[in-house]
Amino acid sequence: MVPRTRRIVLLWSLVSVLLLVAGCGPNADEIKSANEATYRVQPESLLDVAANVAKENRYDVQVDREHMIFAAHPNASMIARDTEPPRQYPGGYPHWALEVSVVGTAAGCRVKVTPKVWQERLYAQPVYFSPDDPNTPGFVIDRANALSLAIYHRLGDRAGSPQQSSP
Repeated sequence: MVPRTRRIVLLWSLVSVLLLVAGCGPNADEIKSANEATYRVQPESLLDVAANVAKENRYDVQVDREHMIFAAHPNASMIARDTEPPRQYPGGYPHWALEVSVVGTAAGCRVKVTPKVWQERLYAQPVYFSPDDPNTPGFVIDRANALSLAIYHRLGDRAGSPQQSSP
């Protein structure tokens, strides 16, 4: 018979391993597939589906149909949930949004999700960060990947399997 404390330790170890495995997010291959997928659908319907997915994920969406692009701004509940270890940002904590565009390619249309991060400066132009800037908060990149994957999964279900583009 195993002592009670040993059983508790074993149970906690098992629960920890299960939570670790269940908590794993998408891997790099899934994200790459979502970012490189092309679809044989009308660009307007692709933009509509992407905007609806962003709205379902609680983004405030502003669509520009003429340029086949929209901005997905975080709503107040998303900003309150953004938990990243506090850092000192000169000029204050940065603002962010996701730019989602529909781009035509030879194989079809592609959805491109680009994170936009900027800081407002008093009496000066805003300062924009590039996605690979070390000052860009990591959760913004994660949000861009999550939205890209959500759009990819929705379009894979609705428009058939996405056609993967060749490199």
